[in-house]
Amino acid sequence: MTKNQVKKYVSRIIVYILPFITIIVAVISYSNSSKAVKMSERENAPSFRIIQNLWTKNPYYELVNEASSKLDRIPSPSYLMFIPSKVYFDFGEERNSIVILTPISYDSVVEQIVQSETKSSIVKSTLTPNFFAKKGILEVIYGEKLKLDTENFSMYVDTMPFLVIISQIDYEYNKKYKTEILLSTPILNEKITKNDYRNIQEYLYDNAALLEVAPNEKESIYQTVHQNVEGLVTKINDSTVPQDEKDKIFKIFGGKEDGYGFVLKKLNQVITPNDPMEDYISEQQDSSNN
Repeated sequence: MTKNQVKKYVSRIIVYILPFITIIVAVISYSNSSKAVKMSERENAPSFRIIQNLWTKNPYYELVNEASSKLDRIPSPSYLMFIPSKVYFDFGEERNSIVILTPISYDSVVEQIVQSETKSSIVKSTLTPNFFAKKGILEVIYGEKLKLDTENFSMYVDTMPFLVIISQIDYEYNKKYKTEILLSTPILNEKITKNDYRNIQEYLYDNAALLEVAPNEKESIYQTVHQNVEGLVTKINDSTVPQDEKDKIFKIFGGKEDGYGFVLKKLNQVITPNDPMEDYISEQQDSSNN
């Protein structure tokens, strides 16, 4: 085959495969472009947080969208508010705890401002002044050991000076309706499942009559909650309290069939990832053994 014949043969091949090369390049380009769009959508998708600012004369929390994306409309979130207390069971060499959630009435919100934007601050809710609290271990209300008849076993209650806020956020973005359920404390914002949300609602329904407190604006709400929870825990060991009343109180520990899906155990781990008394107790035990 001569050189000219080879050139003609190669030219024919190029002419034949060129359309296919163009199609392949177009497909690759579209694929890369599609990936870039999807990545951009993920980066710009709404990112909700509930921020608490209780260290002010007018304590408040607000729902914010930290992403640059704009929602199709302003959402109207619903809130469940709790103050967490931890009940410790001290067996001497071993110590366990369970969280108790005292529901706070929405009446404690004295003002709610809905912004005109769907980015940054969306809804700001202002609380009564008795929700004032400084963030930190020193602000935790530490209870004294309760008197019990059983030896080598004691109980005490600690109450945390902050809110656990659970919000169901129904929103519209890119003409699609979505729902997100967010759990917030001053140290975390975390999505929870619909099943956990239902279990928390059931816990609230079963225990509101025992746990709800009448806010006294002259006294810290956390002190009021602490005294109420401590009073309930004390009744468990009181022989003068009827058993049916004790059975009702036992539900605040999740003491019912299926234990509310063990949601209190889950929340106990995320509300205080580091036990606020752990280091102190260990130090005291070490010093007493030496």
